[in-house]
Amino acid sequence: MKIIYLFGILTLIPLVTLKIEGEKFNSTELEKYRKTILDNHNYYRKRHQVGKLTRNSELEKIAQSHAEKLMQGQSYQDTENVYKKEKIGENRFSCSNNIQVCINATYTTDNWYKESATYNYDDPHSGPCPNRFTQMVWKETKQIGCGASCLGYRCYGICHYYPAGNNYTQYIYNVLPIKEEEKSMSFAGKFFLSLFIIFLIVVGVFSIYHFVYRKRKFNQLKDYFKLK
Repeated sequence: MKIIYLFGILTLIPLVTLKIEGEKFNSTELEKYRKTILDNHNYYRKRHQVGKLTRNSELEKIAQSHAEKLMQGQSYQDTENVYKKEKIGENRFSCSNNIQVCINATYTTDNWYKESATYNYDDPHSGPCPNRFTQMVWKETKQIGCGASCLGYRCYGICHYYPAGNNYTQYIYNVLPIKEEEKSMSFAGKFFLSLFIIFLIVVGVFSIYHFVYRKRKFNQLKDYFKLK
C-alpha cells in the first residue's frame, strides 16, 4: 500500500508543478511572436494604404522589460515609454486563456484590429477612439518593438511604436481607409475581352498587309466585304 501511495505522490508532483509554472515563453517562441506581430501589422497597414513597419531592437528591449514587470505584478509609468528622448506609442495585451492561444500573435493583432469596426474615418472624434487599431495603422509610425512574458496560464504582450501615433490632431491624415480592392473580372468578361483583343490583332494584321505591304487603297478592298 505504501508503494502505491508513493507512486501516486511521485506522479502528482510533475502535474502540480506544471499547473503552477505552466509553459514558459522561450526565446524561439518570442522570436516567432515578434515576427508574426510584424507581418500582421504590415498586412493591415498595406490594406490601409500606409508603409511597412520595421523591427527596432531597442524598442523590443523596452517592451520586454515592461512585459516582465507586469508579469511580476509590478507596474510602470507612461514616462518610461521613451526612446531617443521621445514618447513612444504602446499597445498592450493580456491573456489568461490556454497558453497556446496567448502566445498566438495573430490572436493578439486580430483583437487589436477588431476595434476598427467602431472607427469613423470622416470624423475620428465623433465616438470612442479605438487607439490600439489606430496605432497599428498610423501612417507616420515607422518602427515597432514587441515583448511578451508568460508564466503559468497568464501572458502579457506589449508592442512599442516609434514615432508614436494617436496624436489628437492628426488622425484624419494618419488613419486611412481600406484601399478599395480591384474587382476581379468574371469568366464571361475575360472571354469577351479575349475575343475583342483577337479581333483587333486580326484587323491590325489585315491593315498592315494590304495598306502598308501591298500599298492598296481602301476602295480596292471593297470586294473583300461583298457577299458572294
